[in-house]
Amino acid sequence: MHIVRELHTLLRNAGETPPFVLAGASSGGLLVRVYADQYPDDVAGLALVDSSHPDQDARFEKLLGKRSFLQNHLFVLAPVLARLGVIRFLVRFTDIGRQIDELPPRQAGEVKAFSADFSTLSAGNAERALWAETCAQARATRPLGGLPLIVISAGGTNLASIQLQAFLEMHRELATLSSRGSHRVIAGAHHISLGTHRVYATQVADAVVGVVEIARAATDSSKPH
Repeated sequence: MHIVRELHTLLRNAGETPPFVLAGASSGGLLVRVYADQYPDDVAGLALVDSSHPDQDARFEKLLGKRSFLQNHLFVLAPVLARLGVIRFLVRFTDIGRQIDELPPRQAGEVKAFSADFSTLSAGNAERALWAETCAQARATRPLGGLPLIVISAGGTNLASIQLQAFLEMHRELATLSSRGSHRVIAGAHHISLGTHRVYATQVADAVVGVVEIARAATDSSKPH
């Protein structure tokens, strides 16, 4: 809730005029849902980009079993690993780094530096500590009525993956939050490459623009003639 209030204040102080179409990626999908619930008059549409689902932890544990010690403590360990240079190594030489390298050189370098920064990872760790509370707040939000909504999923390359199929099912559920909700799967894309691979990112941008156009049409039709 604190982040949502900060965003509301930021937009107001920046002189931006609502209503807005908000796009939330990953855990940001939970936050824009809470924003739309708290400030409904300020939101004209939502785009949930490979969004987290408030019940995903329980569902994945039921499907895949309990997570390992390392998985449970990765966010806690990440700032320490950053101090040791391990995170910098991972973002440079692993598949994550290769996906980041699909960005233009300058932006790729900035993302790698940001991703391996101690303060960045510490902030992420603090957010993770409030994960259960954030999920509860998103779970408690009201249905979106007829608000324009699109849910975008990374389709990956392994459609037989139990985890991917579970995510797609949850994303289809998110699309039902609005009577004007839709679900789009971007084949071949992964969670990161949705924003780094030019072809995939273009599809995401086009989908968000589509929500903007629907929201504008709805606003224009409601104006007196």
